[in-house]
Amino acid sequence: MIKMKKTLFKGIFREIKGSLNRYLAILIIVTLGVAFYCGFNAIGPDLSMSATSYFNQTNFMDCRLISTVGFNDDDVKAVRAVSGVKAAQPIYSMDAIQTYEKKTSVAHLISIPDGKNNINSITVLKGRLPKTSNECVVDKQRIASNSKIGDIIKLSSGTSDKITNSLKVTKLKVVGIVES
Repeated sequence: MIKMKKTLFKGIFREIKGSLNRYLAILIIVTLGVAFYCGFNAIGPDLSMSATSYFNQTNFMDCRLISTVGFNDDDVKAVRAVSGVKAAQPIYSMDAIQTYEKKTSVAHLISIPDGKNNINSITVLKGRLPKTSNECVVDKQRIASNSKIGDIIKLSSGTSDKITNSLKVTKLKVVGIVES
């Protein structure tokens, strides 16, 4: 029995020695697999806690209703009346073509609701929130295109339709940089 074990181990070591590169490659692959598995298992709860914390701080929405024709005040009241709904907040959004320093790109415009305790609250990083209809704030991700406080952004529809059908003001002054 002991001789048989000795022979078995000799055979195993001889096989490994004969194909050392293949053995090391398999060992490295298995080690990487275990490391990735452990890493992903450990990071999941941390990411979940971070996301929950951020969502609670910004009062992030749980649900978003979108309509191509829009909602009226009665629709908003009906949503607020649904059991379990703590708050419902209408916003207006649209896409437009923006011109800034002879460059054009697509801008996603979102209204900022009045009042405190807003759903999806924004954090002012620099400057201030708009006080008049010809002012706007820019998300910090937009900073990459060099827009800054005091700049004027011109908006157009990008189609044959006039943007004034949807917006009263087509030139906006940047008064703040926010995180949303």
